[in-house]
Amino acid sequence: MIAEVYLTYLNFRSIRDLPPNLDQSPPTAPLLRYASCCWGTHARRETTEGANTLALRLLDGFDKHVSSGILLTHNFDNWNRELCRSSSAGLTGVHGTAYLGIVEMAVALLEAKKWDIDATGVAGNTAISWAVRKGYGGQPSGPV
Repeated sequence: MIAEVYLTYLNFRSIRDLPPNLDQSPPTAPLLRYASCCWGTHARRETTEGANTLALRLLDGFDKHVSSGILLTHNFDNWNRELCRSSSAGLTGVHGTAYLGIVEMAVALLEAKKWDIDATGVAGNTAISWAVRKGYGGQPSGPV
């Protein structure tokens, strides 16, 4: 349910209209950074139909959503430092779900046949390389 709350917030028009390269959260969006970085943690624990629907809405055009840029600057490690120097252009929904480790949503995105698993995004990385680098090696629960 928490993932649904954060995803609903991130899908508000006032949030969707923010530029993807925003340096700081505006005072009118106090939950922006936390919701952008943590909805995936909650969705990984339990994915509901409502969360899936809201996530698909968020992840469609993810490279133009403010949360994609925030996600790139979250959890600085050596790999993330390389990503932070990049723009969020090319950060597809599949890349986002791989980075967050949400296998079921990545599978749903690929089944929609709207995204290409081999597409390279930020810094030339595929979604699979993102998942591997972040330590997510889970198996999908259904056929791929």
